Amino acid sequence: MMRVAGGLVAASQYALPPFVLHRPTTVEEASRHVAAGAVALAGGTDLVAQIREGLAIREVADLSQVRGLAGVSLAGGTLRIGAGTTHAEGAADPALRAALPGLAEAWGRIATARVRFTGTIGGNLMAGRPRYEGRLLFGTLGALLRFADGTTLPAERLAGEASRHRLLTDILIAGPERLLFRYERALRPMMTLALCLRREADGRLSGRAGIATERLAPAFLPLPELRAPAAEAEAAAAAAFAALPRDFADPMSGNAWLRAAGHATLARALKAIAA
Repeated sequence: MMRVAGGLVAASQYALPPFVLHRPTTVEEASRHVAAGAVALAGGTDLVAQIREGLAIREVADLSQVRGLAGVSLAGGTLRIGAGTTHAEGAADPALRAALPGLAEAWGRIATARVRFTGTIGGNLMAGRPRYEGRLLFGTLGALLRFADGTTLPAERLAGEASRHRLLTDILIAGPERLLFRYERALRPMMTLALCLRREADGRLSGRAGIATERLAPAFLPLPELRAPAAEAEAAAAAAFAALPRDFADPMSGNAWLRAAGHATLARALKAIAA
């Protein structure tokens, strides 16, 4: 930002200090630049926002020429989503819509139209901003994040600083054909809630809910095993929200409101899945 007599003026591209631009063509090359401190540039929507907020950049790794970072595929019972997949591409992908329609529907509702056609799911996750919905969606699904160095990390445990110098390549979801997923965002920004149930071989349903707000990173709440979600919805929602930490309190609402609204929203989601 530039400070002038009348206050603060958003910086333009003309106010940016010089930086080094790398244009890698392979995942390995891109990973080396990111590990050395370069900022990854994919869709650029979050990077531009960070620059306007005062981020100083010295090196940028442009990922636009790197092959293999985008796309959705299903193989060996695992759904793979490339980190370079834009929100619009992911939500419309036939493989995702067939394997996990609840995620495709939820993914198509996040962000604005401009961001959906430009921003990538990898950028959404790696930005580490609580208001970005990727971590809530994929954390509730139990997805694994795979990095270029071969390491993996559960999406629910993603922390910005811990992964800032690693290149995210894939999001992996095991057994999508056994998953039921629903996303409730009518109360956003005060609260959003995701629900994932997994069908077990004996007909039981196990799973969890994820809750987040504009300011709070997601909390993930285990659900008791279910056999009849519609009949057990109220009791299951009460049991889940009994585990919500007392310090999970957004300034806009507070813990008590989140418990009450979350309970009602989760019970409704369970009944909708059962239907």
